[in-house]
Amino acid sequence: MSWLHLAVLLPLIFALIIPFVYRIHKRIHIGWFVIPIPVVLFIYFLSYIPTTMSGDTVMRTLKWMPHFGMNFNLYIDGLGLLFSLLITGIGSLIVLYSISYLSRQEQLGNFYCYLLLFMGAMLGVVLSDNLIILYLFWELTSFSSFLLISFWREKPASLYGAQKSMLVTVFGGLSLLGGLILLILASGTTSVQQIIKHVDEIQTSPFFILAMVLVLVGAMTKSAQFPFYIWLPDAMEAPTPVSAYLHSATMVKAGLYLVARMTPIFRSVSRVDLDCNGCWFNHPILGIIKCDKAARFKGHFSIFYCLTIRDDYGNAWYRRCKLSF
Repeated sequence: MSWLHLAVLLPLIFALIIPFVYRIHKRIHIGWFVIPIPVVLFIYFLSYIPTTMSGDTVMRTLKWMPHFGMNFNLYIDGLGLLFSLLITGIGSLIVLYSISYLSRQEQLGNFYCYLLLFMGAMLGVVLSDNLIILYLFWELTSFSSFLLISFWREKPASLYGAQKSMLVTVFGGLSLLGGLILLILASGTTSVQQIIKHVDEIQTSPFFILAMVLVLVGAMTKSAQFPFYIWLPDAMEAPTPVSAYLHSATMVKAGLYLVARMTPIFRSVSRVDLDCNGCWFNHPILGIIKCDKAARFKGHFSIFYCLTIRDDYGNAWYRRCKLSF
């Protein structure tokens, strides 16, 4: 096992240890035992800056279940390092803030267990090169965020926000799973870097377009993009450190990271044309979206559109026209 693997697993290991430490040292705020973990990880990831600045990348492989394509491969480049520093750097500040924010009367053992679980899951998402491992960590972020949002269980609003976020993000997770399975079928590999390397061959697969649409839906739900943003306002019932860490700094960036990582794959679907011949909106905000000069307000919503997806050569792969009310 490499140091990089240990860095990803360290928060998960301490997530299991911290509750027991809390039972022994209740007189001391357990946050002081937790804060060295993200600080040390932040310093460790800083050591990779010279490597990525020179344009080099780092790949570390740990054989797990190679017959099922389940090697625990970790990959660091500029993008992965940026998000790793974001997760550990802001994580350090959040733990420091939570020490003064949360009273020792709270269930601090559970709180920091969930927080470290989320931190380790996010590191796994941004550093995993294996699609299956990436998905497991992706779902672990949803599970740990559910636990954090519902931390104040005596508040019905917290439970409602946690359940709502879980439903939406799990729906997105299933969409992502479908997209990743189709990508694996189209490429014959679970390696993100191998898929990017052979994207020209993969894009000829009949599964390709559907796979990328499903992946995009998964990213949009995690990042609370329209129309999947409905879970985010209710999730703010969580303790302030949780809201600051999950919903402002890290979790909602997971979808952004996924799209950024797969940009070379998305780029192969080079152009999506939306041709609208008439639009009517019944909402003043939606009314600013005009498809042509003839767009005007009515008492109902109606749009006639033609969606065309083209390849790099301008050939139409998909075209559909529809009138919606």
